[in-house]
Amino acid sequence: MSIGPLLHLGFTDNLTLVGISGQGKCAIPLAELGERFKLILQGSLGFVHADKRRSDASFLIPLGFGVVYQIYSQMAFKGDFLLIVTDLDLGRGRRNNDTNIMPGLTFGVQF
Repeated sequence: MSIGPLLHLGFTDNLTLVGISGQGKCAIPLAELGERFKLILQGSLGFVHADKRRSDASFLIPLGFGVVYQIYSQMAFKGDFLLIVTDLDLGRGRRNNDTNIMPGLTFGVQF
């Protein structure tokens, strides 16, 4: 188990998104697939600020899972999938009262 900050950054030609949340992660070994695989469950709660024509701030709830494959004791491949739930007004005209769900998929090497 681990707990720590998670920084969210998103930049496009007309949108800047910055958020921070406190994240908890739990690693579960997958013995059926071999001792090198682990399933990662993660959840977080925080705040996000976005600029698109006008500024808006909202809550931020990232929930997701990932898989880690340990290559060596100091190196692993990993992939994460997050669904980020927020109530940002992204400038669609009138006030948007709908909840926004933004998916995110990342791959990387962990040292």
